[in-house]
Amino acid sequence: MFSGLILAAGLSKRMGRPKQQILLWGRPMLDYAVDAFLSSQVKEVLVVVRPGIQWRCPPGARVVVNPRPSAGMSSTLRVGLKSLDPLTEGVLVGLGDKPALQASTINTLILARRKSNASVVVPTFHESRGNPVLFDRTLFPLLQKLRGDQGARGFLQKNASMVLEVAVDDPGVTLDVNVPADVRKMSRLLARLSSERV
Repeated sequence: MFSGLILAAGLSKRMGRPKQQILLWGRPMLDYAVDAFLSSQVKEVLVVVRPGIQWRCPPGARVVVNPRPSAGMSSTLRVGLKSLDPLTEGVLVGLGDKPALQASTINTLILARRKSNASVVVPTFHESRGNPVLFDRTLFPLLQKLRGDQGARGFLQKNASMVLEVAVDDPGVTLDVNVPADVRKMSRLLARLSSERV
């Protein structure tokens, strides 16, 4: 089994308000990322948030609180890893501010992992790396040692030989929401993607 871990405990300093609660088409932005994981082949979905966030977690996912979000994204990752099912083969680490992510992309990464047995699988869109990133459970002890606000980015750079890149037709792996102008852009993108899927 594979797990889904969504990091959503950021302080939203550039946005000026909690990104987790921003509404896109009448729903909290974080819901979209959670839905993508719940609709995929992962067997559990954990969402790590910061204290005090007023957000109703969709059924099927589980919330974990990072008590010290000011310690950076790596602290959120560590909290999430400790909360995973001990039987999981690996984890797909996603971000709560990527609402356009498609469930099919998550499934593509899992399939690539099963075919290749790669330790790390990273999606790319137009040759740019994105999220979520799949990590084999053997790497969890190393990920637990990460510090600061870069998450696993530095780990990927230092261990390039472990990484399998998989090209996907999903702009959602690279597009995130950081500033108010991004909200309008993402709303337009979600509207277009929704019309294309009908």
